[in-house]
Amino acid sequence: MGDERPAQNSALDQDLLKQVDAQIAAAKARGEDVSTAVNLRDSAVSLAQQGSAAEANGNLKLAAQLVGVLRPINNAPTEEPQPAIAAAPAPVASGDEQGNLLLDAKFSSAKDLSAWQRVGPPTNDGGTPLWTVENGLLTQQGVDGVTTLDIPTGFVTGDPAWTDVTVRATTLARGTQEVGLIARQNGENYYRFRVVTFGTEQRGNLILEKVVNGQATRIGNFDGPALAYNTWYTIALSAQGSSLKCYVNGKLVGSSEDATLTSGRAGVSTVAMSGAFFKNIQVIGR
Repeated sequence: MGDERPAQNSALDQDLLKQVDAQIAAAKARGEDVSTAVNLRDSAVSLAQQGSAAEANGNLKLAAQLVGVLRPINNAPTEEPQPAIAAAPAPVASGDEQGNLLLDAKFSSAKDLSAWQRVGPPTNDGGTPLWTVENGLLTQQGVDGVTTLDIPTGFVTGDPAWTDVTVRATTLARGTQEVGLIARQNGENYYRFRVVTFGTEQRGNLILEKVVNGQATRIGNFDGPALAYNTWYTIALSAQGSSLKCYVNGKLVGSSEDATLTSGRAGVSTVAMSGAFFKNIQVIGR
């Protein structure tokens, strides 16, 4: 049916919400990826709870278009659904891992994020980069699950006393500009290995930085493969004393020396554009 509903400016359209929920459930039963529609639906509910009914219903109508409840304006085609994400492979060892397995993160539900926290600069409009669990994967979902901004955002966990560690993860990019890893994080101080993704030149696309009081300084810039769309890779960052080494699929791609940061937690990074997925986040060391 077309969108013949009057503007809903006082409350969320409950009838439309029920239809969207029914179609989402049916699509999930067929094994279809409806994550975008789910995110729009959830953001609509959240916005309605905050009193932004008009914006909430706008997002709900977009979700309704994606699952076929509503027809887009002028019968414009809806965005084609993304193909299902393939199962993530086991992480590839770099050979630089030393010590014990300190972290082997699992993501079965949002409850698994309780020990994690965001790092990175705030947005100009006060929005919050959203990290969620989706089909057993840690994923970045833009800002508040609605907008996308080209600002860095990280997600970390662990022990501030961790010193010499290798941080590694399997990661997949869909539309985001980069994925990466964080080591020795305390507040807005950390090392960050950034891997620029598909659609970019291969020269200098692997970047090693130290972030001190929120200000990033490049300490290594390496040439390497641009990550292909919708493909799993293992990336790793090793911090042993002042030696920092970066790996892609177990291959050393660059190294630098820096003794500024000596200990801290670990995690992953990207930009708040949605479409970054992580699994098998592990920390080996002491």
